[in-house]
Amino acid sequence: MLIVTTDALPGDLNHSVGDLPEKTSWRGLKALVILPDAGVSRDTAETLSKDFFIIEHLQRPAGSSDILCDALGWLRMAWRQADGPLLYLDRPFDAAELEAQADRGWTRVHDVEADLSADGRLGLLRLGRMVATSPLLPEFIEFMTGRAVGDAMFVDLLRDTFVWDDNA
Repeated sequence: MLIVTTDALPGDLNHSVGDLPEKTSWRGLKALVILPDAGVSRDTAETLSKDFFIIEHLQRPAGSSDILCDALGWLRMAWRQADGPLLYLDRPFDAAELEAQADRGWTRVHDVEADLSADGRLGLLRLGRMVATSPLLPEFIEFMTGRAVGDAMFVDLLRDTFVWDDNA
C-alpha cells in the first residue's frame, strides 16, 4: 500500500493532476491524504479518486504518525487484504525513489525504514512485506491511534515490535 500526503506533492495539484498517477506508480493500493492547506479542488479530488483512495483531513494532525494511523484506520478493510509492503510519504519524492522503495519493500521483507527530518517529523516510512502484512500490525496501529506519541517514538515502537534481532 502506498500512502502519500499532499505535503509530498509540491506545486499546485489542481494543475498537475494528470501527472500524479504516473509519478506514483505502485503495485497495490494507493491512498492520497489531502491536508487542510493543500487547496485541492473538489474536481481534482474526484479525478484523483479514480487512482487513489482519497482521505481528507479537515484539521492538520499533530504528526505524520497520526496521519498514517488515521489513514490505515479508515482503510482498514482494504489494507487487511493488501499483500505487499507499505510506503508512507509525507515529503517530496521522485519516481525513481518510489520505485527503489517499492523494490526494497518486496526484497527486504522484515525492514522498518524511516526518514525523520531534523525536527523529528516522519517524512518516509517503509514497512517490508512481512511487517506490512503481519496480523499484529493492525492491532499496533489501533493501539497507537489517538495517542500523543511523537513520530520518532512511533518509529522506535514499530522497530521494537516488528524488528527482531536473533542474536539478542
